[in-house]
Amino acid sequence: MKKNIKIVYRAFWCLFGLWALSTVLPLRFDITEDKLYSLSPATHNILQQLQPRVRVKLYWSRSVSGAPQDFKNHGQRIADILAEYQSKSSGNLSVEVIDPIPLSRFEDEAFAAKLDPRWIDEEPLFLGAVFEQGKMQKKITFFTPEREAYIEYDISQTLAQITKDQPTKLRLLSSYDLEKDKRWSFIAVLKQVYDLGILDYNKTRVIPDDTDVLFVFHPHKISIAVEYAIDQFIMKGGRVLLAVDPFARESLENLAELGAVPTLIPDVSSTLPNIIGAWRLIYDPKRVVSDHELSTIIDSGVGRVGYPFMISLAADQMGSDSVVSADLKSFLYSEGGGFWLDENTTLQLTPLMETSQRTGFLEARKAGFTKASGLLLDVEVSGGVYTLAGILSGVLPSGFAGVPEQITNGSPHLLQSQRSTEIILIADTDFLADRNYLSSQNGRSGAVKPIRDNFDFLLNAIDYLGGDERMLGIRGRQLTRPFTRKREIQEKARQLWKKKFTELTEDIYATQTKISQIKQKIPAHGVFELNPAQAQALKVHQEKLGQLKISKRRVFRTMHEKIDELENKLIVFNLLLVPLPLVFLALIFFYLRQLRDRRQKALALIVVEGENIG
Repeated sequence: MKKNIKIVYRAFWCLFGLWALSTVLPLRFDITEDKLYSLSPATHNILQQLQPRVRVKLYWSRSVSGAPQDFKNHGQRIADILAEYQSKSSGNLSVEVIDPIPLSRFEDEAFAAKLDPRWIDEEPLFLGAVFEQGKMQKKITFFTPEREAYIEYDISQTLAQITKDQPTKLRLLSSYDLEKDKRWSFIAVLKQVYDLGILDYNKTRVIPDDTDVLFVFHPHKISIAVEYAIDQFIMKGGRVLLAVDPFARESLENLAELGAVPTLIPDVSSTLPNIIGAWRLIYDPKRVVSDHELSTIIDSGVGRVGYPFMISLAADQMGSDSVVSADLKSFLYSEGGGFWLDENTTLQLTPLMETSQRTGFLEARKAGFTKASGLLLDVEVSGGVYTLAGILSGVLPSGFAGVPEQITNGSPHLLQSQRSTEIILIADTDFLADRNYLSSQNGRSGAVKPIRDNFDFLLNAIDYLGGDERMLGIRGRQLTRPFTRKREIQEKARQLWKKKFTELTEDIYATQTKISQIKQKIPAHGVFELNPAQAQALKVHQEKLGQLKISKRRVFRTMHEKIDELENKLIVFNLLLVPLPLVFLALIFFYLRQLRDRRQKALALIVVEGENIG
């Protein structure tokens, strides 16, 4: 027994010594299944080159009562990863975690930095970061849970951007006159975010060498000379975002032409015939793809029908493995085409958006008919999954065997790209038309809001291509644990409190309506006041509104407290799930060992007694 006590005593002091050592030495071990807290070699490279020092302020509302447990856990993970950045930066990066308590100066700082909080019953929840290096400042307005797999990418990209002297140099080449056409408001935003230069669509012979990203948008009837300029830019390792379209509806100046006979509708397609053909990328500029599972409901003139040539994509149809499309939730793909690679190629096409299995193709000009019901009769559902947008990667071949006769710039012809490069492709251009992703807000003229993530896709693509080359080594982490039980707990608690929460919300709305009705009786110039009865009624309703809001906040907090309580029980259960069986097995082992020792002692006594008798 004394021997066993000594073993336990020594084990205790060994564990205590290891704990004490860990508090002194900067040792960190990532034992998570997906290595969530381990930084990639590319990030280590970026951290070692941070000069001068970068300061990061993480604004995290961790003390707000009623905040969901998911938010707290997500915020803790962000803080832990930033701490890992700091520990691996060799002093080049410092991290400060700030809790912007409501009505504090830190909350004022967070709002002044234009961070984007989420609101919980009129209380802001911040989880954003400000990166400062000298006079340069970048920010991540909110670490969304949807991009949890790309936290390292987002942080490292921001660090790479803040160390750049100039913004990304974006050059735009398009058959559209986008600056004068009011249907394309995205161009104004690009001017604010990037160093945007618009190249002459007809006269460009060489893409400027300082171009970070070339955006080729609807190359309609492109000349050989301009296509060759694009080709050689790619051969030099240039990065290109290419948007082509078999039926660019926005190109039709007179929409009345859509009711004409198909042969009279002008050709509004676009492609890079020589370049795309050399890549063995199959894309038909004369046919639009249809998806009968993801069709968009439209008014056909004879009723509302599903129009399969306008494809409504949700998160499930957009690649979660790429930072370009990981956080997109909604996208309208309007009368575009499809891509796929020839089998005899070494290039790789990584889908960013895909169709379902229920697909077909139709001649592009027939898609110009406004009667969607008539079009459905002409489409055969042949099946097959097609790439709508993707990343083409590898050593790309030139689309030209030599320098075209009309080119006289004297530069040597390159037959293949000087290194493995990436091109982002999409077979639709109408997705950037305002009507396909913006909507008037509250019916007010000039006030619009995004209703789909079409423009976010464009920004993500440009940021990906224009990022530091060191970023190419950083990819998203595959989060494999589903936490299904946790979701069940959350949903159960929400259902229990949903009825009360809904009742209070309806009472608040009704009371606000009554207050508005009373206030409407006061003229805009305020010549007369309310009579005593009206004033008393207004006072009663305002007091009731205040009490209802307080009650709603209490219910909301109670609901989340119950969720936290249930989750904490689950955590305790998970923590005890492994050690309790081990303790039980250890007790059994100890009991069996004691039983064996007793038997051995009993046998020894029997032997001794037998010898004495003998």
